[in-house]
Amino acid sequence: MNEVYEIAVQVQASEGDQRQMVGTAGICRYCGCQDSRKFKKVAHTFPEALGNKWVMSVDECDSCNGKFSVYEDALAKAVGPFLTLGGVKGKKGIRQTGRSQSNSKIRHSMEGGRRRISIRAESGGVGIDPATGNMKAVIGVKGDKFVPLLAYKALCKMGLALLPEKELGNFGKLIAWIGDPGSGADMVPLEVGASFALIGNSPPLVTGTLLRRKAPDDPLPHMVFVFCSGSVCLQIRLRPDKLDNHVVPDGGLGIRWTNALAAEEGGIVKIGYGLPIQWDWSSDESVLQPVESFVLDFDPETTHGSLTPVMRK
Repeated sequence: MNEVYEIAVQVQASEGDQRQMVGTAGICRYCGCQDSRKFKKVAHTFPEALGNKWVMSVDECDSCNGKFSVYEDALAKAVGPFLTLGGVKGKKGIRQTGRSQSNSKIRHSMEGGRRRISIRAESGGVGIDPATGNMKAVIGVKGDKFVPLLAYKALCKMGLALLPEKELGNFGKLIAWIGDPGSGADMVPLEVGASFALIGNSPPLVTGTLLRRKAPDDPLPHMVFVFCSGSVCLQIRLRPDKLDNHVVPDGGLGIRWTNALAAEEGGIVKIGYGLPIQWDWSSDESVLQPVESFVLDFDPETTHGSLTPVMRK
């Protein structure tokens, strides 16, 4: 990656960090509003539902904030099972996947300072590996419905929030597109690269990174946005007005990502995400979230383990 991309901007925050303010106050970077009376709400750069309690934007007006909250809700529903299994804390605590009376649901709670994951499934199977004592399970998940196009716009907004001001002029069409809730998938396909790390012991961590192409003539996207929340990592290309005219529009995103986090006892903890799978989020129709089932292999005492999602066809 270092050969073809450089880090243009990176923001990382975790438990115990102070608030980080992103942007320049006084004008909304999405609609141009300059009325100071319309900047009263706290604007989260990354969705609070995805664990962000630390990174805020000072250049997002209340009107745009309201529009974007709809996009962010769609994104939270799309990755809801990962937020539950990873123990990611949103505004109302850890998100629970599946309806209360459903025959297929996942719950994550804290009891006596320890994590507890409970799973009820109407399909799949659960067993114990006698050699390791680990629990192995195939869990069918119904989950929530979401609108892929809106979830994609949420990722675009997050990437645009981090753009250096000198880059904003290259993304006028994209800014106008996310600002119009009724605009469709004019730039198809809308591909998302998704990869996953830990489950029950995911750290309270959010990171947002903009990768910029080093050589203008390389047949690669000018800008890639990578976002991580706990056990899930999502990456998209930010589409400039003209700088990617020579780039194939439907190339997949395959960056293997690793986050580094300072450990309480000293040293560095590395969180590695696997090879991304590809989702097309061009549809403006409500669909079930992408995961059909999970294959879990974890220690029931510590909840440390591996997670393999099985995607819907």
